Amino acid sequence: MNTPLTTDHARQSWIIAGLAVTVVLVSSCSSSKTAAGGGSSSAAPATASSASSTAASTPSASGSSPAASASAAGNSAIDVLAKAMAPRSTWNGPTSAPKPLTGKTIGIVPCGLAIEGCAREANGAAEAAKTLGWTPIVVDGLGTPQGAQQAIDSLLNRHVDGIIIPSVNAGDVGSQLARAKAEKVPVIATFASDPTSAGGTGVVNIDDLQAGRALAAYVSVNGAGNVVLFTQNQAPAVAARAAGFKAGLAEFGNVAKISDEQSLANTQIGAPEQQLMSAILQRRAKGQIQWVFAGFDFMLSPLITVAQQAGRTEIKGLSFDGNKQNLEQLRNGETQNALIGYPLEWAGWGAIDDLNRVLQGQPLVPQGVDFRLLTKDNLPPAGQSYTGDLDYKKHYLSIWGK
Repeated sequence: MNTPLTTDHARQSWIIAGLAVTVVLVSSCSSSKTAAGGGSSSAAPATASSASSTAASTPSASGSSPAASASAAGNSAIDVLAKAMAPRSTWNGPTSAPKPLTGKTIGIVPCGLAIEGCAREANGAAEAAKTLGWTPIVVDGLGTPQGAQQAIDSLLNRHVDGIIIPSVNAGDVGSQLARAKAEKVPVIATFASDPTSAGGTGVVNIDDLQAGRALAAYVSVNGAGNVVLFTQNQAPAVAARAAGFKAGLAEFGNVAKISDEQSLANTQIGAPEQQLMSAILQRRAKGQIQWVFAGFDFMLSPLITVAQQAGRTEIKGLSFDGNKQNLEQLRNGETQNALIGYPLEWAGWGAIDDLNRVLQGQPLVPQGVDFRLLTKDNLPPAGQSYTGDLDYKKHYLSIWGK
């Protein structure tokens, strides 16, 4: 359908009020023991969200009334949306841990420090390492496979005790993972594909399929329409978000459809993707696109800049991470309309917990990292990224005896 999108405050308030009744009845979503979003081929569980550490053994826009729009979306979309927007109140991470080792040096290779989400994961890991008295060494992956490869090799040459690779996919650093395994250096990924089959140790991840499904529920409840979708097929976690979104659109009655789809490399973020978006807007007249979906916040920001400059105020942005800039756009009622908040720093703390376990010969455990769907109605305080609803630092400090 090609109807223009309108998102006035009264309609949003109706939706939140209606969801609140459901939220009262819904308990916080629990963590799964398998990672459905980080490259796993297993089917996603039918929950709003889940997260884990995985080891080798674990693998209305149409102008209709809100009531009519909700009815068309179906109760399942409303239920999924209510669960995804509800605050998390239950700790599903580890409740005990071995006594932290001392004097360890940990290498951290984020996909690229210029990419805010990657930097947030790395900062979380570095902070947690310092809390244990460990020495973190951060080497920028520079947003390319070659950069990540060189960074990991440099850390192995320095004989670090363990390595964390935030948002670096195993397929890009296979030789380095094999070398790390041969040298008995554990490697934990965060928000990326499970590296265990390539020689890594595990992954702290989130259920990206279910996160994408939650955004599909949001679109279905909020008028549906046509979607321009930008993803990264070579990044399993990002691709899973798009796959969950598309599956959700089909599940919730096929009331929305993908009009255009693009897969981007990291080197295409910025001006190159803006050129692609500009070409799409030239092909699609005003009113023919209601949404633009991006696999992460840093990818979305250049796209919505193009839409704003073209005066295409009917287009609303959807993305993942919960970075400061995107949250402020939500707060100010700009083109960004909803996003999936990922507590990326929490994943960094979880990766340090995992390294402390594996360095002592203990198995990895679910770290409980969870997502939440955010709109202007349930944002964290201004000036902050989304770090989750729970005080994860308090829980880790408690089990570490700090």
